Amino acid sequence: GTHGATTLTGGYTNTYSNMAWIANHLSKWGYIVFAMTPNNRYGNNPSWTSAHRSGIAQLKVENTRSGSPLQGKVDVSKLQIMGFSKGGGGALLASASLGAGVKTTQAMAPYMDSSYNLSAIRSATICYTGTSDYIASPGNVVRMYNSLPDAIDRTLGYFYNFSHTSWMPGSSNNTYTNRAKKYITAFMLYHMD
Repeated sequence: GTHGATTLTGGYTNTYSNMAWIANHLSKWGYIVFAMTPNNRYGNNPSWTSAHRSGIAQLKVENTRSGSPLQGKVDVSKLQIMGFSKGGGGALLASASLGAGVKTTQAMAPYMDSSYNLSAIRSATICYTGTSDYIASPGNVVRMYNSLPDAIDRTLGYFYNFSHTSWMPGSSNNTYTNRAKKYITAFMLYHMD
């Protein structure tokens, strides 16, 4: 059968391997995860926006390309964009540019370098913030959430005691990432399936 699929990026300085904790988890739930590193992982939000847009395009190509391991396996009506930090900001910006081309968007501690316009987002969207995050502060994430269109299904998620680095795996952060996995997966199951 076919499966829902998502793009996935980390944030500033991150590579795709920094997000393996959620990619591996979601693949066990039957989702196709296209984890990526933008061309310039030291750049600004446009690097991540471009990566997400290209990732969605590549998922569609692989779904129809003869010989692709994904040929006929991607449900193109169930596409998601997901990212952390600058990748989360890029996810929101890519979702705005793709409109109805994506079904869901998940922004984990999204960070924006400059002004933004999210009024063209048409997907169900969740913005996560941590109460102890001083990089993608709750106030800034709430402003992004409030700028989402009223007509979409939108959610704001607070994680108590999460700092910005709580989204990165490690022995001290496993409790945090295990908690995040539950909400990320539940959002996909509800809105994509």
